[in-house]
Amino acid sequence: MSVRGFSEKKYRLYFAYILIFALIAASCFVCLNVMRQYVNDETIRTIRAMEEISLSKINDRFKLSLGYTRSLAATIAMDIKDVNSPYAFSFVKDKIKYTDFDTVVLIGMDGNTIHPRSKKPINVSGSVSFIKALNGEANISDYNISSFDGQTFIAVDAPIMENGRTKAVLSGIYYSHSLGHFISSGIFDGLASSYLINSNGRIIARSEKSVIASDSITLWGLLDAPNVEKEASIINEFAYNLKQR
Repeated sequence: MSVRGFSEKKYRLYFAYILIFALIAASCFVCLNVMRQYVNDETIRTIRAMEEISLSKINDRFKLSLGYTRSLAATIAMDIKDVNSPYAFSFVKDKIKYTDFDTVVLIGMDGNTIHPRSKKPINVSGSVSFIKALNGEANISDYNISSFDGQTFIAVDAPIMENGRTKAVLSGIYYSHSLGHFISSGIFDGLASSYLINSNGRIIARSEKSVIASDSITLWGLLDAPNVEKEASIINEFAYNLKQR
């Protein structure tokens, strides 16, 4: 065999090795991309499944809270003639332990009540939820920001009726920190954060075990937190859609 023939054979062998290596590398690259896409798809499916579970729990909890508030309002209407009496306030205070409300308050027809934390008088006559209750409709308010102490809260209001007319309103109150109990934090072994966000992007509540170190009150502020994935397309799409509303 000539030297030239040997060299050509050697080069062909080298070329075959390079081609095989390139095919293996390409196959690995394709497989890794397929696996990455599969993991991403499974992660999104898991998040959406947990989202549905959390939403169902929230809806069920509020339905129970609304039913309890309506029932308690009916009991007060039957058993207590003077809703402004010390006995009425004592009665309501005693019932709080059977609920998961932060507090339960009695509101007069003029909207006056006692602030549950400061014990000072406040007026809620401008509240949409209160007005609905005055008209006989038990309802759950949108999130509100208290003008008194700046706290975010949701109220569950029910009318106290006598002879078909409202004589007072019973209001169960959840503060935003308590609403975190409603949000599932078990996803990904507790390493994921869950948020309850309203349509204008304000964070109403967050899960207790938040792994994102941010005190932001809006979704957009949250996305600026240093340890948030900036390229998470599903979050960016959600944030974009909120801004278009």
